[in-house]
Amino acid sequence: MNDFLKNFYWALNEVRDKNPIVHSITNFVSMNDCANVCTAFGGSPIMAFCSDEVEEVTTIADSLVLNIGTPDKDRFDAIKISGKKANEKGIPIIFDPVGVGVSQFRKNGVRHILDRVKVSIIKGNVSEIKFITGIVPNMNKGVDAVDILDESNFEMVKKLAKELNCVVAVTGKEDYITDGRRYLKIKRGSQFLKKVSGTGCMTSQLMACFSAVESDMFLVAVYGILTMNLCGEIAEKSLKDGEGVCKFKINLLDAISNLHKTCIEDMEGIEFGI
Repeated sequence: MNDFLKNFYWALNEVRDKNPIVHSITNFVSMNDCANVCTAFGGSPIMAFCSDEVEEVTTIADSLVLNIGTPDKDRFDAIKISGKKANEKGIPIIFDPVGVGVSQFRKNGVRHILDRVKVSIIKGNVSEIKFITGIVPNMNKGVDAVDILDESNFEMVKKLAKELNCVVAVTGKEDYITDGRRYLKIKRGSQFLKKVSGTGCMTSQLMACFSAVESDMFLVAVYGILTMNLCGEIAEKSLKDGEGVCKFKINLLDAISNLHKTCIEDMEGIEFGI
């Protein structure tokens, strides 16, 4: 664990030294928050989504985030164009299939993307990942659906990671990350994280920043989720009496911007496995 923490801090500081360019085709709901998180963490965000320019923008990026939270036909076209260019250039891709089971349009779009683009990490909540693996036929609770991933379901998630040759990161009350062989479970974070819209999308930004300095995508996913959980805890502890979600969100951004110089010694709630 000491080596893990040492490497984690190395990556935190390396992101700030490199100031990676993160190209994000993300949703309109959380776009501004994602850009702020990326900047606060040490990255340089570009939120280009017009299909006429995304190929050119992706070419200069260090990492690519693809998010289907507010989809339309043009958005899916742009995602495909950027994804193919990223594959051509060896640029890591973080894919967030937001609300994939909400509509047939999203389902078809995600299938189309995964058939044509090699993603590095798929990050989603339990319901989204369950839908992709075929465990559940639909999502009737919306994009923030909360569910539990049991052991048998996790085996299907590991199978998905092997089939797509990527890392699958499942966020929820407990977070699971696997590359089909290794896995890690994280039981950290704050109750307030689920009360702020877009924290999952923001986590993808953290992963994208890490992917520019760390070649092991399993660790990239772990570092991204761990960062959001740790910063959520710090943000909640900083709340004073009478302060709520709005102040928590401000504290969260502060914690993200200062984590590289914050002493973290408590690494409880992290379970590795092979």
